[in-house]
Amino acid sequence: MTLTILELAKQWSCDKVLIEGLQSNAFIRVHVDKIFIRSAILTMPVLKSNGLKTTAGKAIYRHPRIGPHIKLHSALFDDNDPVANDRYDTFFHEIAHHISYMAANERGHQNAWAYSMQHFGYTPSRCYEAAKFNYKGYKNRAETREVDAIVNDFLGDF
Repeated sequence: MTLTILELAKQWSCDKVLIEGLQSNAFIRVHVDKIFIRSAILTMPVLKSNGLKTTAGKAIYRHPRIGPHIKLHSALFDDNDPVANDRYDTFFHEIAHHISYMAANERGHQNAWAYSMQHFGYTPSRCYEAAKFNYKGYKNRAETREVDAIVNDFLGDF
C-alpha cells in the first residue's frame, strides 16, 4: 500500500511539524505557485524500498508512471530495527529535496534544501551513515562475504 507524505506523517505523528515547516518556509511563501507546491508535497507518494543499498531514502524528481515521489528504505518502517531511529531525519531530508527542487529549482544539498531542513527543525546535514548499507569496498571476497552475512542477518533478505 502506498501512502502519501501527509498520511505517513500522521502515522508517524509528525504531521504538525510537516505542516508548520511548509507554512513557514520562505522559499514556498514567496513562490507564485505556493499552494501548488504545498499540495504537491502533501499528496506525494512515499514508497517502501528494499532496493536502496547505500542510502535510507531517495527523492525521485521525475518518473514516467509514478511522477515525483520519495523512496524510503523498508527498515525505517520497522520499529524494532535500529535504523528506524533515523526515520524522521530521513523523511524530512527527502521532503526538503522536493521543496528545494520545486521552489528554487535546486537539486542536492544546496541553500533551499538546507533552509527547508531548518524549518522542519533538523540540522541540514546528510543524516544517514551510508556504512549501514554500503558494505562494499572490502579488500577481499572472504571479508565481503562475511560482512554480507552480517548485514543480511541485520537487515533481513532483500
